[in-house]
Amino acid sequence: LPSSAHRYSRLWTLLLFLLPFCLGWLLLPALSRFAAYHTLQNTMEQLVDNFGDRQQALHDSIQHVLPQLHYDCSDDDIRLLRSPEVQNIYIRVIGIVTRDGERCSSLGQTVPPPRLISDDPSDGFHLTSTQPVRNSHGELVLLYNQHGNRVYWILNSGWTAAAIHARCNQCLYSLSQHQPSGMRVPQGDPTIPTEPRAQRLRFADAKSGVVFELWSGEKLQAYWYRTLLGWWFPASLLSALLLAGLYRYWLLRATALPRRLARSLLREEFVPFYQPVVDARL
Repeated sequence: LPSSAHRYSRLWTLLLFLLPFCLGWLLLPALSRFAAYHTLQNTMEQLVDNFGDRQQALHDSIQHVLPQLHYDCSDDDIRLLRSPEVQNIYIRVIGIVTRDGERCSSLGQTVPPPRLISDDPSDGFHLTSTQPVRNSHGELVLLYNQHGNRVYWILNSGWTAAAIHARCNQCLYSLSQHQPSGMRVPQGDPTIPTEPRAQRLRFADAKSGVVFELWSGEKLQAYWYRTLLGWWFPASLLSALLLAGLYRYWLLRATALPRRLARSLLREEFVPFYQPVVDARL
């Protein structure tokens, strides 16, 4: 190749080598925001699925417990409260408080009933929560009152925390509101909704009156930025080597014949033959 063409080929090789690094650097912020929103959607879908599973598990527990209770904290009652048919990952404790003041639960007979934020003594089902302890939120409690007897289910909210902390710790914030009581159960970092670019998804269950709100913010985007950055350099390096290699291969193929002709001329490998042109009439 001529010296000028050789310089240009080296320049193009360098530009093609740097192209994946530059594109990756420019696209990383947008890709991290897209990945953060995708994580937010997946987490909300998981929360909705788990909520449906919890509602079904609680319904099955109620249908199994209430018809068989004697409301006297007898061995049969305790055996029923501890049976595998009524215990599951969504229920922490099931307990009884009789009209005579006796109390027992799936943890034993001496465990006191939970301290509640609100207590409705009327018959039927009521939803409340335990008192918060040391800046932690309370646990949801479902009450069933019947003629002075009470059955309570302390619900496990750990499934919510497990879902929102699955990707990274304190990167999401969830808030479940229970109507008409207005009870709110927060999980995660409460500062996320105040961020200017926070993203939010909302789900409302009309049957139970539960509203889920889920936020993501800068922490989740920063997590995905660091994660993508770890993949960006090796992927960019491989792409750069591939592009530069393909360009060099094309350049060699495109310039193969001129280079061979020039080399043959330098080596005097051409043998000229002359054919005289004769006019036969002369």
